Amino acid sequence: MFTGIIEQIGTVVKNTKGGLAILVSLSFSRGVKIGSSIAVNGACLTVVKCQLSNVNCQLYFNVVPETLRRTNLGLLQKGDQVNLERAMKANGRFEGHIVQGHIDGIGRIKNYELRITNDGTEDRIFTIELNQECIRYIVPKGSIAVDGVSLTVVDALKNYFTAAVIPYTFENTIVHDYKKSARVNIEVDILAKYVDKLKT
Repeated sequence: MFTGIIEQIGTVVKNTKGGLAILVSLSFSRGVKIGSSIAVNGACLTVVKCQLSNVNCQLYFNVVPETLRRTNLGLLQKGDQVNLERAMKANGRFEGHIVQGHIDGIGRIKNYELRITNDGTEDRIFTIELNQECIRYIVPKGSIAVDGVSLTVVDALKNYFTAAVIPYTFENTIVHDYKKSARVNIEVDILAKYVDKLKT
């Protein structure tokens, strides 16, 4: 399980069909071993190889066709940056929201707006288009994971939602690189899916 609090930005070294290699810092790799679960842009992947050097570490993952079909991982190229989060420890502090690392759909960045609040705080509002199958689980003030980042929903409409990003999150995740029409991994709140299931 994950929380949606990104620990580090990694860099893609290689992305071939079914194989992904990501460069991370030595500090991130501490405690990571073969079999560890890492959320890469929100998608839970299993470490199959760790290659350490004096200054950094390369982590290797297998990516199955189902994951490639449901996520943006297949679009990654050498040099691209990705959000990374290690699996939460059982005794860890819960900072974000429940994130499984199971991507529900791919959204598309439609718009980005910088808003200044009354107290001078900067809010960056992203508008993300999404299919109705996923939109049904999104509510204003609810939680959502975008490329693994835990965000609060501002509005949820027929085929898109908006989410606010605080300056710290903007600066310390790949959100700062988002461009219009970029495709992003979306994981809706699992609690909403369970409630919906109970109603049927």
